[in-house]
Amino acid sequence: MVVLRQWSNLVGTCVAVIAAFVVSTLLTVPTYAQDLPFSIEATETCLADLPRGADRDQCVGAAAEVCRKAAEGQDAMGPCIGQELAYWTARMQASFAMAISRAESKDFDARAMNIPPQHQEDALNALQDNWNVYRESACKFEQTLWGIEDSNSATALLCQMVLVAQQTFYLEAVALVD
Repeated sequence: MVVLRQWSNLVGTCVAVIAAFVVSTLLTVPTYAQDLPFSIEATETCLADLPRGADRDQCVGAAAEVCRKAAEGQDAMGPCIGQELAYWTARMQASFAMAISRAESKDFDARAMNIPPQHQEDALNALQDNWNVYRESACKFEQTLWGIEDSNSATALLCQMVLVAQQTFYLEAVALVD
């Protein structure tokens, strides 16, 4: 019964997450970036082709780089990174939703078996809140290293993209822990 409820919750969460991913990706693309030749395919192909256990960080930015090269002379680095950042942000939000669903189920199951819950949902929410503060602080610091004040610069967006991708990988792993 518990497994069936967890499966039902996971399927419902996955459907909601996919819909949210599509909507958020479409809504977060700035007007100036809509004409860029962006496709996430290079990043996804890189990730799919990695051997098991390989460092996935090496694939982060692959789509942005293909976009920049295909833009043919346009100043496209920032907008291309921004588009890949939107992908990673949506994927991170989806993985967080799945991890929260898993945490809720674990806490619910513990209460149902009269075992003290571990309060995984609260801990995961606190972790993500603190990670958001870390990301903002780390990227602001990165900007100071380069003397850049614009938070939409390629440097600032690159920092965010890398950190969001790394958090995505972490949350995806957490969502799969049983």
